[in-house]
Amino acid sequence: MKKSVPYGLRFMALMFLAVSTAMFVWCFLGVQRLSDAQQTAPAVLKWDPSSGTYEYQLEPKIREIIRAEYAVYQSELSRMLTFMGTFLAVMSIGAPIMSYTFVQREHVQELKKQLDIAEKNADAAQAATEAAQAAAEKLIADADQQFKQALESQKQEYIQLREGITNQWQDLSNAIAQIQARQDRPAPADASEERIPEPERATAITIRPISDSNVDRADALYKLATMTMVPRDQRTLINEAIELNPNNAMFYVFKGKNAFKNGFDIRIYDDKDYIKNYFGKIIDVFNKAEKLGSTDGDMYFYRAMSYWNIGQYDNALSDFINAKKITSLNAFDKDIGKCLYKLKRYPEALEYANQVVEYDDLWVFSPYEFRADVYEAMAEEENDPSQAAKYRELAEADRKKAEELKKQISPNFRAN
Repeated sequence: MKKSVPYGLRFMALMFLAVSTAMFVWCFLGVQRLSDAQQTAPAVLKWDPSSGTYEYQLEPKIREIIRAEYAVYQSELSRMLTFMGTFLAVMSIGAPIMSYTFVQREHVQELKKQLDIAEKNADAAQAATEAAQAAAEKLIADADQQFKQALESQKQEYIQLREGITNQWQDLSNAIAQIQARQDRPAPADASEERIPEPERATAITIRPISDSNVDRADALYKLATMTMVPRDQRTLINEAIELNPNNAMFYVFKGKNAFKNGFDIRIYDDKDYIKNYFGKIIDVFNKAEKLGSTDGDMYFYRAMSYWNIGQYDNALSDFINAKKITSLNAFDKDIGKCLYKLKRYPEALEYANQVVEYDDLWVFSPYEFRADVYEAMAEEENDPSQAAKYRELAEADRKKAEELKKQISPNFRAN
């Protein structure tokens, strides 16, 4: 707030100036009136013994009138001075009150100005809020409209998809019904025949013409087989697909993988003839896929594992090499090295073992154990005693390394 002379002092100064001016004017006028009365009053020439001259003197009555006028003037002057003193006394008391009142009034006015500014700012903020709210409501309305449009579009797509699936399922049902109606064969006698149908006797695949409807139905059955999670249903669907279209290599790859993954654990099955027959049928299925032109990496991998399970390590080696060429996965190096080890091609097996030790992070101790087996086999084949002893030392070092890594992986691990 700007500093200034208190309002009480200013008011007192103004009032004092006004009263002083009024008294001065009143006194001046009174003196002028007395002077005029003396000058206009009639005088008589009389002898003045004190001065020895004649002088004009006022008449006694006139002198009394002038004296009475002077007494009135003196009385009025006394009353005026009393009024002025009383006025100044009252003003000295009321000035602080008036000053405080005026200051408070100025403060109130300043507060009112600030309040007006605050109200204007509040109005501006309210207007901005209303504008933002309107913009937000518009955005929400636009988003809601877009959502409704997208929902409607997805609803239409869903309806079309559902109709397509319904039609496809109807075609599948009709195809399965027709196939089952044409089938006139007894149920399989044994579990192995149920999982893997007997392979064809022919050594070559005959490509026969298939109608477009059968191709479409076969593709639909294959898609359904890939979506279901029940192995028995997978086998049924893929067998029906192959009957409708026996020229699709992808069907045979799926059938072979399904048979391999959902078969049995050969580690707890002692019938070697059954194992050889079972995996032999899986190999025949993959052979059909290969003859139909399949170069799928999974086909070579699962056929290589099937060869491995029946002891045909040379064929397994070839398929593992092909799987690595197609997939470029270094994980096949370990399988290739094991095949070379089984084939007693120890120097080559050692090369792959060294590679696996460098990058195998999944089973950090297993590569050392495998390389130890290779070193021990090379020591058995070595004619030089010193070189054989060196191989055995290397094998022992790898086994110690494998044990250390096992303990790091699990402190509670104990070797059998």
